[in-house]
Amino acid sequence: MDPESAPMLLRWLRYPSVQIALCTLAYAAIAWRMSAFWIMMTGVAWAIAIARPLINLLGNAHYNVRAAAWLPVHGKYFSYKGVALRVVEDEDHCRWIHLADARRVAAGISADRVLVAAYPGRVRRMGQPEAMHVRDDALVEHLGKATDGSALRFRSWIERDIGFPAAKERKRLGIQPEPPFAP
Repeated sequence: MDPESAPMLLRWLRYPSVQIALCTLAYAAIAWRMSAFWIMMTGVAWAIAIARPLINLLGNAHYNVRAAAWLPVHGKYFSYKGVALRVVEDEDHCRWIHLADARRVAAGISADRVLVAAYPGRVRRMGQPEAMHVRDDALVEHLGKATDGSALRFRSWIERDIGFPAAKERKRLGIQPEPPFAP
């Protein structure tokens, strides 16, 4: 066997389905020449040989189903105290929070017209379907003016779970978002 094909073979042997197939083929080849009594006796050895790969196969299936279910909403779905928040990320890696979802968490958020006037360029219609969204830094700034404890906790959560990871990604990519405009 040449050295280039050895790593490929070893890689294939790591898959549980390949391990189960090889054990089954080996057992079938041996059982072909045995009597029924010895097939039943060696069946226990076959079951022991495929037990671990079978457990790994089921674990991998569980992981893959979870990954397939969450992949479409990766980076878009956030939940604060059981309330789902829809988040859209733009080309500058700024995250925009759906205003209706934010209002379900913190009732003291101003009307759309007030927010558009107070934070120009950081409140706009976007997403599918199109709805009002506010940029994470503008919502943090707005909630910072609140006196309600729940609004301040929501503000801290937005900074930590939505704003900071996006800022870290922008820094890593060297992207500067549009600065907030002065009112």
